[in-house]
Amino acid sequence: MDNFNQPWVLFEAGVLTKALEKPILYTVFLGDLDPSTLEGNSLSQFQHTRMEKTEMIRLLRDINNDLTEGVRLEGDLISLFETLWPNFQQSVARITQKATKREIWIAELARESSIIAGKVFRNLIIRGPAVLAILEGNRFSRCLFDNPAKPEAMLWTPMNPDASIGAIGLSRCQFESCDFIGIGFTGSPEVLEAIRRDIPMAGLSPERRDAT
Repeated sequence: MDNFNQPWVLFEAGVLTKALEKPILYTVFLGDLDPSTLEGNSLSQFQHTRMEKTEMIRLLRDINNDLTEGVRLEGDLISLFETLWPNFQQSVARITQKATKREIWIAELARESSIIAGKVFRNLIIRGPAVLAILEGNRFSRCLFDNPAKPEAMLWTPMNPDASIGAIGLSRCQFESCDFIGIGFTGSPEVLEAIRRDIPMAGLSPERRDAT
């Protein structure tokens, strides 16, 4: 945002308008930026897209329509978008949030006890390698995971449902706006099923996801 009025940015914008007979330029706003931010700025003449699902679909359609070759059918285009969108959104979120998030190594918190209980984690990057055993009363809100498109890669089914030796237990913990990297999850069949159902949506919705 600080660069909007920098002379070099305005110069490049002018070059773009003159370099091509019919310049085609697509730009995307990240984070909380909005087209109204550019009112009165020469950059406002270009198309701008918010990082929202409906607007990104529109942008993809526009790009597809401007292609001179390799144009995809509408159904194929939307199907591909729906497949790639969760991982794309997760990657963008990590890029825009990384500067504001502190990293912790979850194993460091389990040195004295194999169970982490009653903790609140906010706006953190939580790194493994580790396997977390989801016990009672945990809550995950607006969290991102390594591969939401393939939750099975993160799930460990215990051979003995009553004991998980080597896993770090979580009890009555809250995770808000946290990124889990290199983390696997284990727990009861009900917990694992809840994760299978909810993790694919984690990168798409700000709604609360609970695991108890």
